[in-house]
Amino acid sequence: MGHSAGAHLAALVTLDPRYFAATGLSTPAIAGVVGLSGPYDFLPLREADVQDMFGPPQNYPDSQPINFVRSDAPPMLLVHGLKDDTVRPKNSVNLAAALTSRGVPVTLKLYPKLGHSDTVASLAVLARGRAPTLDEIAAFVKQPRPDQAALAAAGAGIS
Repeated sequence: MGHSAGAHLAALVTLDPRYFAATGLSTPAIAGVVGLSGPYDFLPLREADVQDMFGPPQNYPDSQPINFVRSDAPPMLLVHGLKDDTVRPKNSVNLAAALTSRGVPVTLKLYPKLGHSDTVASLAVLARGRAPTLDEIAAFVKQPRPDQAALAAAGAGIS
């Protein structure tokens, strides 16, 4: 689970097997991913500092979680505010469509009145009225997964 850059990293590490392969570790059994206001499909890069962060240019596609969607990806919950002008909502919409096209279970929640930080702020007691983000996450986590028995057997500790 992550918000903004944290959502990007959670999705990228989950979808791109090279990260675990580079460490010599096998890919862990990930039961699901929760992404709040995440950048998953943000090319072209226009800002110089962002270009530098993800460069050189031939590496830009490797920074995009959407480029690594595969049919065996775990289910995902993507939450985004439609008033987000930091990370455009199309990031979550496009990732959800790519996951769906490959048969991956995905839940996309778009909130018309929320901006970028509202999706994570609504987890705090004082801001829970902004959006039902906490309830959405709880419902997602409680959903039975078809591979739940295999994950538990592998020591993932899911009950």
